[in-house]
Amino acid sequence: MLAIAALWGFAEATVFFIVPDVWISYVAMRRGWKAGLLAACLACIGALIGGALMYLWGNRDPESVRHLLDMIPAISPGMIWMTGYELNHKGLASMILGAFTGVPFKIYAVEAGAMGAGLSAFLGMAVIARLVRFVLGALIAAAAANILRRFYGERTILTLLAGFWALFYAWYFTVTG
Repeated sequence: MLAIAALWGFAEATVFFIVPDVWISYVAMRRGWKAGLLAACLACIGALIGGALMYLWGNRDPESVRHLLDMIPAISPGMIWMTGYELNHKGLASMILGAFTGVPFKIYAVEAGAMGAGLSAFLGMAVIARLVRFVLGALIAAAAANILRRFYGERTILTLLAGFWALFYAWYFTVTG
């Protein structure tokens, strides 16, 4: 069950368009905060591997990987350009804010590679950007589950979680689409 977190982190860092937070929150709600934190760490490891691959591709052939990014739902040429602009003007630290503003991590990876930011510097900042959000998500999901268990059964809690993610993605695809 936890290996899914690493695979999801890798997939979302490359071409998948649903964040690992969906799985992390499910694990945290079902199995508690410790399992949620483990899922967050594994998703981060997967994201780092996928991010490194995207960084390397962006470093070698940025135009072809930007073309691929543009074909992924909720990513536009404008979003790709703006992410590159932010990285060039604000540095790798912009990835931390980006982790909370809906800009896919894969774009930061490609654009950091394209600008030659340095793989180790990119990965160092990526650990912070990915892990902070994943850990916060796990802790919030586990706390929410504990509160909701006072009033609802497990099935209702998981239905609420699914509803949350469905509404989130309906909103996200509307705003970014």
